[in-house]
Amino acid sequence: MTKSIPLDKLVLAECNVRKTVDAATIGELAESIAAHGVLQNLGVRTAGKNRFEVIIGGRRFRALRKLADEGRIDTGFAVPCSVLQLDEAGAQELGITENVMREALPPVEEFQAFAALAAAGVAAEDIARRFGVEVRHVRRRMKLGQLAQPIREALREGRITLSVAAAFTIADAERQVSVWTELADRYDPRNLTDWTVRNALNRYLTRVGDRLCRFVGEDAYLAAGGRITEDLFDDHRYVDDRALLERLAAEKLQAVAEAWRRRGWKWVETSLDGGPAVEIVDREDAPPSAELLEEQTSIEARIEALEAGSDQPGEDEEGELDRLYARLDEIAAMPGEFAPETMARTGVFLAIDLEGSVDSECGLIRREDRPTKAAISGGDADGDTAAGERILDPADDAEFEPVAAQGETEAGWRMPQTLQADIAAWRTQVLQLAIAEQPEIAYDLLVFRLVTAISRRASLVCSPSPLDLVPQPTRPESSRQDMTPAKQALAEHEQTLAWSWLEDAGDDDAFVRFRALPRADKDRLMAWATAQLLRPQTSDHPRTREFELAGGMAGTDVRKYWTPDAANYWGRTTRAHMLAVLDELGGNSRLHAPLRKDALVAIMDRLFNGADAVVSQAAKDAARSWLPVGMAFTAAPAATAEPADDAAAA
Repeated sequence: MTKSIPLDKLVLAECNVRKTVDAATIGELAESIAAHGVLQNLGVRTAGKNRFEVIIGGRRFRALRKLADEGRIDTGFAVPCSVLQLDEAGAQELGITENVMREALPPVEEFQAFAALAAAGVAAEDIARRFGVEVRHVRRRMKLGQLAQPIREALREGRITLSVAAAFTIADAERQVSVWTELADRYDPRNLTDWTVRNALNRYLTRVGDRLCRFVGEDAYLAAGGRITEDLFDDHRYVDDRALLERLAAEKLQAVAEAWRRRGWKWVETSLDGGPAVEIVDREDAPPSAELLEEQTSIEARIEALEAGSDQPGEDEEGELDRLYARLDEIAAMPGEFAPETMARTGVFLAIDLEGSVDSECGLIRREDRPTKAAISGGDADGDTAAGERILDPADDAEFEPVAAQGETEAGWRMPQTLQADIAAWRTQVLQLAIAEQPEIAYDLLVFRLVTAISRRASLVCSPSPLDLVPQPTRPESSRQDMTPAKQALAEHEQTLAWSWLEDAGDDDAFVRFRALPRADKDRLMAWATAQLLRPQTSDHPRTREFELAGGMAGTDVRKYWTPDAANYWGRTTRAHMLAVLDELGGNSRLHAPLRKDALVAIMDRLFNGADAVVSQAAKDAARSWLPVGMAFTAAPAATAEPADDAAAA
């Protein structure tokens, strides 16, 4: 039976199952009731003359009482109720069923409903009041409503989680589709995580806490017309106009450079990202000032006197020694002072560090400013060349010649050792996946390693080999990218292996259960384990040939799992190297030669990641397979003999 019952005749039943309520949500529900009335009857039962207990709808009842306490409705407000004929046990059961079985709208349907109201001009605050939810919840759902179509469909169909879909919302629709397509080629959408999505998007986004943002300052960026977007599903905020941020940073850094130039340095270079464009062959260190040198000498004499005065110094002497040694450490850490004549022939490079401060390298010597031989040796010039004009031949003194590094490209660029180490790690991750998926190659590699080591009386651990008999780390040391596509694929491959023999078994039981596995399962486990033993190396590094041959035989495709981008490669190279690569691909490097390094990095990033870039179609095609020196695997040579067939041998 349905009837209207005055609010002051209702009480909350003791058997009402909802005991804990959020005061904020009660307030939101009260606003919804004030706007639209009670849209769903309360469930009540008789509790004496003119008294009724609320069994279903405890939150609505509390919201009505809140409105009455605030004087917004009368205490006799007529509440629509369904009067139920229930005993205590029946009331308890119905209350549980009502609360447990109540189901919220699916996220996709909810944000479509919110979006329809927003399109009609309803503000987010009003939508929140109508639905009895928080304003932030409405804004989050409306943000999900702006997802690109393929991502929205994947969410509706349950192929991705809500957290994965939410991670895409920080980017515009075009970037969402680009990253979605990129990730869909590498992962099963059901295995995607929000971390993977954000990591892919971070190549194109700039957080407010980025070093350039810290350097410029949020207030200065906003004052210049910049905008900031908040990630409603995370704690980060992003600048919308990267170009504006870089312009402000460059202007501020140039102002700092002008102050340095006025100090008397021969040259001052700046960069928002990367090293000096000129070739630096040496640097001079600044000696401590005369005052610090005098203090240092005095401290060292006092320390010598204290330590020589007694075999067992007292507490006061020990305390003084501690203070003196601490002061020596302070003096050693203090920057020195460059002489005017040194500053007149050396320069300074200014950059922005991770904390947003200006980092300076002083006393740098360019190749054309190297000291003359006469200035170094004090000798006279030979032949017709004047002493002041004769430049030191690098062959005469290696001090002024950069140390040759492995990984030198045909263009003469010397790859930093940290980048070489990362390349070795990345290519080994890809080879690990290939070996794990091809047991026959893994078997040959492992047995070859064991037999050759034993037959040559060599140590299994110390002898040169592509394998170390302990798992090898393949995490790029200087890169933030840990879970790479190859590492993710290998982890997914690991989940498909037969591990049941290891569950709840001692060593003896585990071996018995392992022996009972099908041969194919054993082979796959052996291949996976062998892959973990691969020692990282680049192809141009002193190496074991088996590593490279195995990579060629496995048909290892590095570009399927690794692509050079701004973060992992181009931002860590030089302008000259990038221009040389453009020429190698058949692009027109002269068109891009005037660009700053950061602009050139952005072009290379777009070119190699399939985005629009101002280069020829031939260069775009060539970029799909290009790899840095040391990263590719050469094709394996043809086998000289086929393995004997077991049946034929019998």
